[in-house]
This record gives sequence, structure tokens and C-alpha cells, in this order.
Amino acid sequence: MASRSLVVVLVALALAGCPSGIAPTPDGGRDGGIDAFDPNVDAFFMRSDAPLGPDAGEVCGDGRRTLTEACDDANTMPGDGCSPSCEVEPGYRCLPAMPCRPITCGDRLVEAPERCDDGNASAGDGCSDECGIEDGWVCEIAGVACRAARCGDGLARGLEQCDDANVMPGDGCDDRCRRESGFACPTEGAACHATTCGDGTPEGSEQCDDGNVRAYDGCDP
Repeated sequence: MASRSLVVVLVALALAGCPSGIAPTPDGGRDGGIDAFDPNVDAFFMRSDAPLGPDAGEVCGDGRRTLTEACDDANTMPGDGCSPSCEVEPGYRCLPAMPCRPITCGDRLVEAPERCDDGNASAGDGCSDECGIEDGWVCEIAGVACRAARCGDGLARGLEQCDDANVMPGDGCDDRCRRESGFACPTEGAACHATTCGDGTPEGSEQCDDGNVRAYDGCDP
């Protein structure tokens, strides 16, 4: 009975400061208390973890990142990484208590939407100029050169000299994708062919081919 009387007294005290007996509305601010009729001051009804004081509210641009904000860089200007609605803009990374910064391909850091970053923005080495993994490559460590995904996949990449889409030795391209002596493998994914000294076309490991097999004419057989 005593506890019920205490509750009645507290409610009466709360209503005494409210016009027309309307109770304070739930707090829309960050501290979860109950607002008084002055929107800048909390009433005495508040959570135990929120001190009595000005109601900060959840305002984008106030420099305080809340649970509902992906970022807050203390302004509402677009184009700086944190949008006017406190969402991270495409191409930016925003860490707590730090300014947003652009995601840069070639800085040796893999950050979404990047899938690789080998320290440059050049294509053809496994990691494209937009930091996407190119066909036939594996990019395992940020800042380190990518490598060929697999010998025998028909794609000559990295240190591979050839790739005829199989790992059978003796056909011009061995099981480590190294070109075998006496063969040329001009087209990746296609069969290699034997070279012929004296046909006028230097191929494979031939250093020259002058169209004949005579010695001492500058190109030995």
C-alpha cells in the first residue's frame, strides 16, 4: 500500500508542472529520458544512465556518431565522404573519430568494394586499375603481386610461359606451365606446336631463323 501511494504522489508531481494535466512526452533524444515542455531540457524522468542536462538529440552533423548513423563528420556537406543524412558515400571509408577519406586503388590496402590492391593501378597484372581481380589470377595478400590461379586452366598468367589447358608433359607445355624445348606456344589455351629451324620464323626458344640451316651465316642450325 505504501509503495502504491508513493507512485501516486510521483505522478501527481509530474502532472503538476504540465498544462492541462498532459504528461511529458517520451524523449526523442539520445539519452532516452522524458522531455519537459522546454525541448532543450530533460524532465526528471530519465534513465539512470543519462544525467540531467541539455538534450543533445540525434542530429546529423553534430560530430557525434550514434547507433543510427554510419558516420558523422560534424557537417552536412555532401561530397566529403559523409552525406547530409550521415551515410557513408560511395568510394569513401569513415572511421570513428577520424575524417572520412577516399578509397584509393593502388595504396596497398584492400577496402570494400576493392577485391585486391597490389600497390599499383595498372591492369594486366592480376589486379585491375579498379582493384578487381582479373581472370586467371589469385590475389591473396594486399600489397603483394598476384599470381597465376592454376596451371592448366588455359590462361597463361604471371610466371607461366604457356598454358595449353592441360598439365600433361611432352606436348610443348609441361605440368608447371613452362614451355618445353623445341616447341612454340603462341596462343594460350591452344595446343603448342613443334618449331622447325630453317623455316624463316623464329619461335619458341629459337633466337633466330634465317630460312636455312647453314652454319656460320649468322644463325647456326
